[in-house]
Amino acid sequence: MRALLAARDPSLSATWTRALGERGHEVTRAGAAEALARLADVRPSLLIVERVPGSDDAYALVRRARQAGTRGRLGVILLLHSADAREMSAALEAGADDVLIGPVAADTARAHLAAMEWRLRPPAEPAPTAGAMGMRWEQFGPAPASPPPVALVPSSAAPAPGASRPAQLPDAEVPLAALPEAALVFDDMGLVRAANPAAEHLLAPAGASLRATPLDSLLRGDTAGGALHRRLRERTWEGGVAAERAWARRADGAEFAVELRVARLGGADGSSRWIALLREGDDRDAREAHAREAAKQVAIATLARAVVNDFNNTLAAVGGAVETARRALQAGDQAGVERELAAVRDAARDGARLVRRLRQLAEPPASECRPVDPKVLVQDAATVLRRELPPGVRLEVQLDHADWRVHADPEQVCDLLVALGLNGRDAMPGGGTLRLATSRIGAPQAAGAGGPERPEYVRIDVSDTGRGIAPEHLPRIFDPFFSTKPHGAAGLGLASAYDVLRNHQGGITVDTAPGRGTTVHLFLPRTHAPALALLPADADAPGGGGTILLVDDDPRVRRPLRLALEHCGFRVVEAGDGDEGLDLHAQTPGVRLVVVDHRMPRLSGLEVLAELRRRDPALPVVLVSGHTQAELLGGGAAPRPDAFLRKPFELADLARTVRSLLARAV
Repeated sequence: MRALLAARDPSLSATWTRALGERGHEVTRAGAAEALARLADVRPSLLIVERVPGSDDAYALVRRARQAGTRGRLGVILLLHSADAREMSAALEAGADDVLIGPVAADTARAHLAAMEWRLRPPAEPAPTAGAMGMRWEQFGPAPASPPPVALVPSSAAPAPGASRPAQLPDAEVPLAALPEAALVFDDMGLVRAANPAAEHLLAPAGASLRATPLDSLLRGDTAGGALHRRLRERTWEGGVAAERAWARRADGAEFAVELRVARLGGADGSSRWIALLREGDDRDAREAHAREAAKQVAIATLARAVVNDFNNTLAAVGGAVETARRALQAGDQAGVERELAAVRDAARDGARLVRRLRQLAEPPASECRPVDPKVLVQDAATVLRRELPPGVRLEVQLDHADWRVHADPEQVCDLLVALGLNGRDAMPGGGTLRLATSRIGAPQAAGAGGPERPEYVRIDVSDTGRGIAPEHLPRIFDPFFSTKPHGAAGLGLASAYDVLRNHQGGITVDTAPGRGTTVHLFLPRTHAPALALLPADADAPGGGGTILLVDDDPRVRRPLRLALEHCGFRVVEAGDGDEGLDLHAQTPGVRLVVVDHRMPRLSGLEVLAELRRRDPALPVVLVSGHTQAELLGGGAAPRPDAFLRKPFELADLARTVRSLLARAV
């Protein structure tokens, strides 16, 4: 397709030029004023326009393009710099098919282009009537005096044998007003395109219109699962009618339960719209839903209190250790300084562990599993627990897994063992024994652990001699936020354990009784693959050489990374964003390796990586992110970095990674 790109911002222009080229489009670039003059000779199928703040040239260009062509032959994407509702409405009124806010990554641009190409494809079956949106109605029986009941038939469905084919009706002729129920028509961006009087009366403030209002601001789902309009769109894309409970907000601000019926409507030009019919739910449904919502709010408040307490403890530990280290430095006590700095490091690790557990509960991350010796998992957890246990609690470690290895995410499993160990500690206020043990288990013994059968497992036990769990509490021990502890307990231990073991294709069982303690059995699948060899502990010692390009938009993060790399003997060149990083790479001879953060303004780390691969495929690149590698890269065709470090990480890990890559490149 021919594409006309009118973007003044160099970064926007570069991103969209690249995305259009990668999808095989012929690109013509021009300013908004020049693009007006070039519409006739370019005759684009795609028009991408940046709306410069304070100027209406973009809207004028879109209107002129619409006057010159039809929606079926032209797709318009309008790029805004803010999420102002009035600007979005103006963009849609001008004729935009798609609206994007702010700078977007290249993969986002490609995704929106793919969706636009799908809309512009020739229709499989021409409709008898042109229009921006089509709708099918089927009426049963003779027409009654009152408005008839309506059955929705999605546009992809074929008519029943012997039945007449329903007509395609254009936007302006859809008889929404005849419906006794509130009805909304929304597009694939979730914006309301039409509403009948019943919906306006129910949902719109006096004198206001629902047109161009985001559907998600009018309705919210009764359950979690992302934006409501996207979920409804996905469920009805291939046809059929979706039914779902939701909450609506009246014009007076009061919320009430509704039952939704949603179907996709086929347009004569290949575009898509969806119709939603709203029916108020009964009082019992509303009461039950409100009770669930209230219980969730109580659980979140409980979690918030626990998190505040844990983070305050972490901050107190950091602040106290820093002040003590300052005094030790003034007194010339080098050992005291090192001791307090180690305390700061440990507190930072505890804070990072709490964040990982919270994030895992909100949205369980993909596990980054690899072959690992269970001894490493248990010993790392024991190191953390020894700092947390009071004098009256004794820690025992017993290893009986021989040379068996497991396929596991070391970070997730270690965090899990620590969380379960702290649960055991809290169950022994008067003191006792906490025990970590490993053993080898075959499939028949592990099959009842809640996971798929595998030939062999390594079982890791976390045992305490505390008060045990009461029988009435056992059915809820894996529920998020549930806890038998008083006052502010988060209730994350067993809930996160369940998710982690499920992701590892393992299992979990609990053996407990009041007065005789609790043992949690974790089952991890055995692997015969060799464990990954670690670099020696002194891999961060001085002795490196050459130039490293460090790209990160946060100077507080860049500084310690730069100092660590300089300590290893490297010359470090710093860049504050992706564009600057690419410029420095081009201007700096002899760059041996690049360390780049993913989430940055203008260009993301993955976009920088793609350009570096184009320039020099052999250049080692380390990608840094707070997300897991699986979440960031998925199964797509994006270039893979040579190494990946997930924040927060130890500076020694960075040094080891850099040395390993450079040694491999020699």
